[in-house]
Amino acid sequence: MKLRLINNSPAPQRLHILPPQTSFFKIRYQKKGMIPTGVAEDIYVQFTPAANEYKYYYDSVRIHCDGDKILIPIHAFPVINSTVDELFPKMIDMGKGCSIGQSYSKQLQIESNCPVDFEYQIELVKPHPDIHVSPLSGDILGLKTTAIDFTYNPKSNSTAECEIEVRTSEFDSQPKRIRIVGNAAPSVLPPKQIDIATYGAGANFQKGLSEGLADDQASRWKDLQPRTLLQGRPRQNAQQRAAPVGIPNVLSNPSFGPVLSN
Repeated sequence: MKLRLINNSPAPQRLHILPPQTSFFKIRYQKKGMIPTGVAEDIYVQFTPAANEYKYYYDSVRIHCDGDKILIPIHAFPVINSTVDELFPKMIDMGKGCSIGQSYSKQLQIESNCPVDFEYQIELVKPHPDIHVSPLSGDILGLKTTAIDFTYNPKSNSTAECEIEVRTSEFDSQPKRIRIVGNAAPSVLPPKQIDIATYGAGANFQKGLSEGLADDQASRWKDLQPRTLLQGRPRQNAQQRAAPVGIPNVLSNPSFGPVLSN
Protein backbone atom coordinates (compact mmCIF):
# COMPACT_ATOMS: atom_id res chain seq x y z
CA MET A 1 0.00 0.00 0.00
CA LYS A 2 1.28 3.45 -0.90
CA LEU A 3 0.87 6.43 1.43
CA ARG A 4 1.51 9.85 -0.09
CA LEU A 5 2.35 12.90 2.04
CA ILE A 6 2.00 16.31 0.33
CA ASN A 7 3.38 19.51 1.77
CA ASN A 8 0.52 22.03 1.57
CA SER A 9 2.17 24.63 3.79
CA PRO A 10 3.68 27.82 2.33
CA ALA A 11 7.16 26.87 3.59
CA PRO A 12 9.40 23.80 3.15
CA GLN A 13 8.96 21.08 5.76
CA ARG A 14 11.25 18.47 7.23
CA LEU A 15 9.39 15.24 8.05
CA HIS A 16 10.30 12.78 10.79
CA ILE A 17 8.63 9.45 10.05
CA LEU A 18 8.24 6.94 12.89
CA PRO A 19 7.61 3.38 11.68
CA PRO A 20 4.94 0.98 13.05
CA GLN A 21 5.66 -0.72 16.35
CA THR A 22 4.50 -4.26 15.51
CA SER A 23 6.30 -6.78 13.34
CA PHE A 24 3.31 -7.24 11.03
CA PHE A 25 3.71 -3.83 9.36
CA LYS A 26 6.84 -2.41 7.77
CA ILE A 27 7.46 0.79 5.82
CA ARG A 28 10.02 1.94 3.28
CA TYR A 29 10.56 5.35 1.72
CA GLN A 30 13.25 7.51 0.18
CA LYS A 31 14.14 10.30 2.56
CA LYS A 32 14.27 13.66 0.82
CA GLY A 33 15.22 15.93 3.68
CA MET A 34 13.46 19.28 3.28
CA ILE A 35 10.27 18.90 1.24
CA PRO A 36 9.36 22.05 -0.74
CA THR A 37 5.83 23.36 -0.98
CA GLY A 38 3.59 21.20 -3.19
CA VAL A 39 6.06 18.29 -3.29
CA ALA A 40 5.03 14.83 -2.02
CA GLU A 41 6.88 12.03 -0.30
CA ASP A 42 5.69 8.43 -0.85
CA ILE A 43 5.71 5.84 1.92
CA TYR A 44 5.12 2.16 1.10
CA VAL A 45 3.46 0.01 3.79
CA GLN A 46 3.96 -3.76 3.77
CA PHE A 47 1.76 -6.13 5.74
CA THR A 48 2.77 -9.66 6.71
CA PRO A 49 0.19 -11.51 8.84
CA ALA A 50 1.04 -14.32 11.20
CA ALA A 51 0.96 -17.79 9.69
CA ASN A 52 -2.54 -19.32 9.73
CA GLU A 53 -3.80 -16.58 12.01
CA TYR A 54 -6.74 -14.69 10.56
CA LYS A 55 -7.58 -11.82 12.86
CA TYR A 56 -7.77 -8.07 13.10
CA TYR A 57 -4.40 -6.23 13.00
CA TYR A 58 -3.81 -2.61 13.95
CA ASP A 59 -0.84 -0.25 14.00
CA SER A 60 0.01 3.32 13.03
CA VAL A 61 2.56 5.52 11.30
CA ARG A 62 3.48 8.74 13.12
CA ILE A 63 4.65 11.85 11.29
CA HIS A 64 6.43 14.73 13.08
CA CYS A 65 6.86 18.01 11.28
CA ASP A 66 7.37 21.66 12.25
CA GLY A 67 4.75 22.49 14.83
CA ASP A 68 2.51 19.48 14.16
CA LYS A 69 2.16 15.72 14.74
CA ILE A 70 0.18 13.38 12.52
CA LEU A 71 -1.06 9.89 13.45
CA ILE A 72 -1.98 7.65 10.50
CA PRO A 73 -3.78 4.43 11.61
CA ILE A 74 -3.27 1.17 9.71
CA HIS A 75 -5.86 -1.63 9.75
CA ALA A 76 -5.71 -5.16 8.34
CA PHE A 77 -8.49 -7.71 8.64
CA PRO A 78 -9.85 -10.73 6.76
CA VAL A 79 -12.68 -10.36 4.26
CA ILE A 80 -15.10 -12.82 2.69
CA ASN A 81 -13.61 -12.67 -0.79
CA SER A 82 -10.55 -10.59 -1.57
CA THR A 83 -10.70 -11.19 -5.34
CA VAL A 84 -13.95 -9.29 -6.05
CA ASP A 85 -14.82 -5.66 -5.50
CA GLU A 86 -18.58 -6.14 -5.06
CA LEU A 87 -19.78 -9.27 -3.30
CA PHE A 88 -23.50 -8.52 -3.75
CA PRO A 89 -25.24 -7.29 -6.93
CA LYS A 90 -27.27 -4.12 -6.97
CA MET A 91 -30.23 -5.72 -8.77
CA ILE A 92 -31.71 -9.19 -9.29
CA ASP A 93 -34.12 -9.64 -12.20
CA MET A 94 -36.58 -12.50 -11.69
CA GLY A 95 -37.66 -12.42 -15.33
CA LYS A 96 -40.27 -10.89 -17.59
CA GLY A 97 -43.53 -12.33 -18.83
CA CYS A 98 -43.93 -14.69 -15.87
CA SER A 99 -47.20 -16.61 -15.62
CA ILE A 100 -49.60 -16.15 -12.75
CA GLY A 101 -49.68 -19.09 -10.35
CA GLN A 102 -46.21 -20.37 -11.22
CA SER A 103 -43.02 -20.08 -9.16
CA TYR A 104 -39.68 -18.66 -10.33
CA SER A 105 -36.48 -19.03 -8.31
CA LYS A 106 -32.95 -17.65 -8.41
CA GLN A 107 -29.93 -18.13 -6.17
CA LEU A 108 -27.27 -15.69 -5.08
CA GLN A 109 -23.99 -17.56 -4.67
CA ILE A 110 -21.61 -16.04 -2.09
CA GLU A 111 -18.16 -17.52 -2.59
CA SER A 112 -15.58 -17.25 0.19
CA ASN A 113 -11.82 -17.56 -0.30
CA CYS A 114 -11.05 -16.99 3.37
CA PRO A 115 -11.00 -19.78 6.00
CA VAL A 116 -12.89 -17.57 8.46
CA ASP A 117 -16.67 -17.82 8.91
CA PHE A 118 -18.74 -14.66 8.69
CA GLU A 119 -22.29 -13.92 9.71
CA TYR A 120 -24.87 -12.17 7.54
CA GLN A 121 -28.31 -10.71 8.14
CA ILE A 122 -30.95 -9.58 5.63
CA GLU A 123 -33.44 -6.83 6.37
CA LEU A 124 -36.56 -6.36 4.21
CA VAL A 125 -36.50 -2.64 3.53
CA LYS A 126 -39.32 -2.72 0.97
CA PRO A 127 -41.14 -6.06 1.17
CA HIS A 128 -43.51 -7.43 -1.46
CA PRO A 129 -45.95 -10.32 -0.94
CA ASP A 130 -44.99 -11.97 -4.26
CA ILE A 131 -41.22 -12.04 -3.56
CA HIS A 132 -39.69 -14.23 -0.85
CA VAL A 133 -36.08 -14.31 0.40
CA SER A 134 -34.60 -17.09 2.49
CA PRO A 135 -32.77 -17.51 4.74
CA LEU A 136 -32.80 -14.04 6.27
CA SER A 137 -29.74 -14.78 8.43
CA GLY A 138 -26.97 -17.32 8.63
CA ASP A 139 -23.27 -17.99 8.28
CA ILE A 140 -20.99 -17.57 5.29
CA LEU A 141 -18.72 -20.57 5.74
CA GLY A 142 -15.03 -20.16 5.04
CA LEU A 143 -13.70 -21.48 1.72
CA LYS A 144 -17.22 -22.53 0.72
CA THR A 145 -20.17 -21.19 -1.26
CA THR A 146 -23.27 -19.98 0.55
CA ALA A 147 -26.59 -19.66 -1.31
CA ILE A 148 -29.44 -17.21 -0.73
CA ASP A 149 -32.73 -18.14 -2.43
CA PHE A 150 -35.10 -15.69 -4.11
CA THR A 151 -38.60 -16.89 -5.09
CA TYR A 152 -41.17 -15.02 -7.17
CA ASN A 153 -44.83 -16.13 -7.11
CA PRO A 154 -46.84 -13.65 -9.23
CA LYS A 155 -50.50 -13.29 -8.28
CA SER A 156 -51.42 -10.48 -10.69
CA ASN A 157 -50.35 -9.07 -14.03
CA SER A 158 -48.09 -6.38 -12.59
CA THR A 159 -44.49 -5.58 -11.72
CA ALA A 160 -43.31 -6.64 -8.27
CA GLU A 161 -40.41 -4.81 -6.62
CA CYS A 162 -38.66 -5.63 -3.37
CA GLU A 163 -35.62 -4.09 -1.67
CA ILE A 164 -33.41 -5.77 0.91
CA GLU A 165 -30.34 -4.73 2.88
CA VAL A 166 -27.55 -7.22 3.57
CA ARG A 167 -25.17 -6.78 6.48
CA THR A 168 -22.10 -8.93 7.17
CA SER A 169 -19.77 -9.25 10.15
CA GLU A 170 -16.76 -7.98 8.20
CA PHE A 171 -14.86 -5.21 9.88
CA ASP A 172 -15.95 -1.74 8.75
CA SER A 173 -18.46 -3.23 6.28
CA GLN A 174 -21.31 -1.12 4.95
CA PRO A 175 -24.83 -2.48 4.35
CA LYS A 176 -25.50 -3.45 0.74
CA ARG A 177 -28.92 -2.73 -0.76
CA ILE A 178 -30.28 -5.13 -3.38
CA ARG A 179 -33.33 -4.49 -5.59
CA ILE A 180 -35.37 -7.51 -6.72
CA VAL A 181 -37.77 -7.05 -9.64
CA GLY A 182 -40.25 -9.47 -11.22
CA ASN A 183 -42.64 -8.79 -14.07
CA ALA A 184 -45.80 -10.83 -14.71
CA ALA A 185 -47.08 -9.43 -17.99
CA PRO A 186 -50.27 -10.81 -19.61
CA SER A 187 -49.49 -13.36 -22.30
CA VAL A 188 -50.42 -12.53 -25.89
CA LEU A 189 -52.03 -15.54 -27.61
CA PRO A 190 -51.98 -15.96 -31.43
CA PRO A 191 -55.31 -15.33 -33.20
CA LYS A 192 -57.54 -18.39 -33.47
CA GLN A 193 -57.79 -19.82 -37.00
CA ILE A 194 -61.38 -20.56 -37.95
CA ASP A 195 -63.22 -21.78 -41.02
CA ILE A 196 -66.04 -19.36 -41.70
CA ALA A 197 -67.46 -21.61 -44.42
CA THR A 198 -68.30 -24.15 -41.73
CA TYR A 199 -70.71 -21.77 -40.05
CA GLY A 200 -72.26 -20.04 -43.04
CA ALA A 201 -74.73 -17.27 -42.33
CA GLY A 202 -77.73 -16.67 -40.16
CA ALA A 203 -78.27 -18.86 -37.10
CA ASN A 204 -75.18 -20.96 -37.77
CA PHE A 205 -73.06 -17.82 -37.82
CA GLN A 206 -74.47 -16.74 -34.46
CA LYS A 207 -73.58 -20.19 -33.15
CA GLY A 208 -70.04 -19.70 -34.39
CA LEU A 209 -69.81 -16.40 -32.56
CA SER A 210 -70.85 -18.04 -29.32
CA GLU A 211 -68.14 -20.67 -29.72
CA GLY A 212 -65.37 -18.09 -29.50
CA LEU A 213 -64.70 -16.62 -32.92
CA ALA A 214 -62.38 -13.66 -33.01
CA ASP A 215 -64.08 -10.30 -32.70
CA ASP A 216 -62.44 -8.84 -35.74
CA GLN A 217 -63.34 -11.83 -37.93
CA ALA A 218 -66.87 -11.84 -36.58
CA SER A 219 -67.36 -8.18 -37.35
CA ARG A 220 -65.88 -8.70 -40.81
CA TRP A 221 -68.14 -11.61 -41.71
CA LYS A 222 -71.20 -10.10 -40.08
CA ASP A 223 -71.34 -7.68 -43.01
CA LEU A 224 -71.80 -10.63 -45.38
CA GLN A 225 -75.19 -11.57 -43.89
CA PRO A 226 -78.40 -10.35 -45.66
CA ARG A 227 -79.32 -6.98 -44.32
CA THR A 228 -82.81 -6.33 -43.02
CA LEU A 229 -84.71 -3.77 -45.12
CA LEU A 230 -86.14 -0.73 -43.49
CA GLN A 231 -89.93 -0.56 -43.09
CA GLY A 232 -91.50 1.27 -46.02
CA ARG A 233 -91.94 0.66 -49.71
CA PRO A 234 -91.52 -3.03 -50.60
CA ARG A 235 -88.63 -4.10 -52.75
CA GLN A 236 -89.32 -4.23 -56.50
CA ASN A 237 -88.22 -7.13 -58.57
CA ALA A 238 -86.25 -6.83 -61.80
CA GLN A 239 -89.30 -6.84 -64.08
CA GLN A 240 -90.97 -4.07 -62.11
CA ARG A 241 -87.83 -1.92 -62.25
CA ALA A 242 -87.58 -2.48 -66.04
CA ALA A 243 -91.27 -1.64 -66.79
CA PRO A 244 -91.80 1.85 -68.34
CA VAL A 245 -93.58 4.51 -66.44
CA GLY A 246 -97.18 4.99 -67.62
CA ILE A 247 -96.84 7.72 -70.31
CA PRO A 248 -99.98 8.40 -72.43
CA ASN A 249 -99.78 7.47 -76.10
CA VAL A 250 -100.52 10.70 -77.83
CA LEU A 251 -100.56 9.01 -81.25
CA SER A 252 -103.39 6.61 -80.54
CA ASN A 253 -105.41 8.66 -78.06
CA PRO A 254 -107.85 10.96 -79.94
CA SER A 255 -108.26 13.19 -76.95
CA PHE A 256 -104.93 14.79 -77.63
CA GLY A 257 -105.96 16.03 -81.06
CA PRO A 258 -104.48 15.44 -84.50
CA VAL A 259 -100.83 14.84 -85.10
CA LEU A 260 -99.28 17.56 -87.22
CA SER A 261 -96.76 16.73 -89.87
CA ASN A 262 -95.02 18.65 -92.60
